[in-house]
Amino acid sequence: MSGWLRLWHDMPTDPKWRTIARKSGQRIGDVIAVFNFILVNASENAAERGALSAFDIEDVASALDLDDKDVQAIIDAMQGKVLDGDRLAGWDKRQPKREDSTASERKKAWKERQKNAAERSGTQGNAPDTDTDTDTDTEYLEAKASCASGEAREPENPEFQLEAEQQTVDRLKPEHFVEAWNDLAGRIAKPKIRALTPERRTRLKARIAGYSLDEFREVLGNIENSAFLRGDKGWSGCTFDWVTKKNNFQKILEGNYNA
Repeated sequence: MSGWLRLWHDMPTDPKWRTIARKSGQRIGDVIAVFNFILVNASENAAERGALSAFDIEDVASALDLDDKDVQAIIDAMQGKVLDGDRLAGWDKRQPKREDSTASERKKAWKERQKNAAERSGTQGNAPDTDTDTDTDTEYLEAKASCASGEAREPENPEFQLEAEQQTVDRLKPEHFVEAWNDLAGRIAKPKIRALTPERRTRLKARIAGYSLDEFREVLGNIENSAFLRGDKGWSGCTFDWVTKKNNFQKILEGNYNA
């Protein structure tokens, strides 16, 4: 089983990356990519977790299609920001030494929230849900834990309208649903997705952990067959982000807007 590590919620937009990019003369995206290699290397260090071990700049440069000197410049600029010598600053604060003892309680609370959401979806009728979404990385991990224990269904082989090479994938991925959404959006004049942002990816992973491929297909079919969701009746709030919220996804699946 693969190991895990944690990212802080505003990691992709942390202002430190801009400072490091400016000092190193490299692009922000390359800075973040190099940091991810550093983070994984430090996490895998069995001798001293949180410190770099046998970090190969040449391999990282090859993986990112950069020059060795560019990677070295980024690492040098990270000193005092996210690196303290060979050790990641803030590692002990952000990365737990072991899973906390309340994991089972959090998992139980998550299941209760899912149950309550399903009950609310059955009593709120056709009113569009405008509540802010509460999906988090923790929620997604708990959802995956449920799948691993057999409490939620694992998705089947994805067969959305994908190219031949994608049909060999044995698991539904966020990119597959984005492609299916964009295909639907082109048919019913909805906005297409240009970027699968970290927030969207996390939300989709949470949905994928709790629903089967057939249920994803049914949601898309219900949208296409609903005059209300298509916007024929004047409401235009059925966007990708609205659909992938927990309560809205469940209500569409249950046919609350079928008419």
